[in-house]
Parts: sequence; structure tokens; C-alpha cells
Amino acid sequence: MLHCAPIMFCTLLVPDLLPPGPRDAQHPAPRAPRLAALLARGTVATMPAGGMEAWLCAQFGVARQHDWPVAPLTLTVDGGEPGDAYWLRCDPVHLHIRQNRMYLSNTAGTPTPAEIAAFTAALNRQFTNDGLHFRGGTNGRCYVRCDQHTEIVTRPLHAVIDRDINPHMPTGADSAYWRRVLNEIQMLLHAQLFNAEREVRGQAALNSLWLWGGGYAPRIGSARFTSMWSNDALGNALAAAGAVPCAVVPVDAQPVLATGGHTLVVLTAARAAGNDAAAWQSAIEQLEQDWFAPCHAALRGRRLQQLNIVGVTADGGRQWTIKSADTWRWWRRTGSLSSHV
Repeated sequence: MLHCAPIMFCTLLVPDLLPPGPRDAQHPAPRAPRLAALLARGTVATMPAGGMEAWLCAQFGVARQHDWPVAPLTLTVDGGEPGDAYWLRCDPVHLHIRQNRMYLSNTAGTPTPAEIAAFTAALNRQFTNDGLHFRGGTNGRCYVRCDQHTEIVTRPLHAVIDRDINPHMPTGADSAYWRRVLNEIQMLLHAQLFNAEREVRGQAALNSLWLWGGGYAPRIGSARFTSMWSNDALGNALAAAGAVPCAVVPVDAQPVLATGGHTLVVLTAARAAGNDAAAWQSAIEQLEQDWFAPCHAALRGRRLQQLNIVGVTADGGRQWTIKSADTWRWWRRTGSLSSHV
């Protein structure tokens, strides 16, 4: 048994915690009885659309611009300085035609540093005179700095994977310009040597960029968390800007339950599964073992006073608040995860 001072509050941010209808129908429900009990016995609140990026920004008092300003924030963890310029994320993706529509997929995987260096150099040769300056980051993240103010509204990359891109393209006053830029980028990427090499290896081409998360470096407010655990670039950037101590997410809840104050843990395994039903089920069952079951036990043992579970998607979400005494509400029947959608 773990002997430690009780933690006051713990918040688990779990994007894509709940199954969308198609994914739920494709695969048996995950075996997660402790999670089901926590959701059934807690108090639930519905959240507006916006997804993980909106929720994280709101916790640190970051105001929405045309987009949530993800690009200038994550740029800081990739070694860049946003200054007073407007930045966009421009992450490389694979587009393919399906049923006469253009779909975006993650089948190309993460580009290598050499591939990023090659296409950012080509893009800068093409667009520098237009006031666009491209640079690579880490883990496939890429950025473009714009000399001129830009007015577009975009959709986060993760919200468009395996979807028809047409309804999710940039909108706003400058959207027509950016669509023309994207067309030029696609032609330029098609001619890159690394894509020919990918074809020889049987890999999907990096044949476009996805623009999202644009804005200027935002003002950071005070956060209510005393510590954070995150492997997500935006979470790490906000923690650093807000002077909140942040560590890599541990393999399970035990190190977190040994801390005090109010801690936030960003758990992205379910979102990383995308539309893969089996991978999503496996991710939820692993989270059950490593996080939900230990937190349930800690609540019952009064080592944890309150647990908040935040299940967000781009289209909305819910937050459950479970206090220690709530775990004894045995008369509240548990149901499947899809019953909470």
C-alpha cells in the first residue's frame, strides 16, 4: 500500500475518452469497470465544442484569436521564438482520393528530420518573397511565419484525420489566398525526391500540409494547477509559460498520487488511436489498469479528495467530478461508455 500525504485534487484530461458511434459499433466495448463506476457516480457537466486545445488554453487564461494560438505556443518547445509575428502550424500529411473526395490520413507516419529539412528548404525558396517562412520542429511538427496579418479559421489536424477535408478547409477573409498557397505546396511536394524514395519503399507520400492553430504569442494567465504531467507539446508549452512544474507522464498513477495540491495529467493514448477501433479499445483498457482503477482506489481510501475526468473531442465533451464520498453511491447503476455520449 502506498503511504503518502493525501493529494487534494487530480484532473485527468483524456481526449477521445468516449466512443463515437461508428467506432463503438465496430468493436466490443472496452472492459473498464472502474471507469464506468467513476462516470456513473460523479457529477457531470457538458462542455462546448473546441477539443483538447480549447480546454488547455482556457485553463491558462489564453484567449482565442481566430484560432486557439497553438502554433506560437508549441513553437517555444521546439526551440523557436514567436516574437510578434503571426504563426501557423503546417504539419505534413498524406491526402488521397476516396469516392471522389479528398481524405486526409496519418498513413505516411512522422516525417524524418531529413525530409522536413528538404521540404522546408524548398518551400522557403518558393515562398520567401511572399512573406512566408517555413521551419521544422520535432515529432513532425512544422511551422510557417507570416509577415502579414492573416485572418483564417482552421481545424486541428487530429480532428480531420480520416475525413473528407473539404468541410474542414480554412475559412475567413484570407482563406482563398491560403487555398492557392496549398495548391502550390502540393505541386512542389509532389516533385520532391524524398517522395519518390517513399514510393519505392512502399510508404505513403507526404503530399500536402495541414494548416491549423494560427495566431500571435498569447498572454498567459495564472493556472489553478500546482503541477502537471504531460507528453503533449501544447500542454508542455502552457506549463512552461505559466510556471507550472511539469513532468513526463509516468506509466501509471502511483507517482501522481504521491504529490500534493491540484495536479493535471494529460493522457492522449485514446486520441492517438484515431479511428482504429481495436487500438482505441486497447488504449482505454490500459488507462483503466494504470489510471482509473488506481484513482478509484485512492478516492475510496481518501488519499484523493476529488478526481476530475475531462473527456473532450473537437465537437464537445463532458467533465465528471467525483469526490471521495461519491464512490460509495452504489445505487447509481453503471453503464457502457457509449451511454455517456
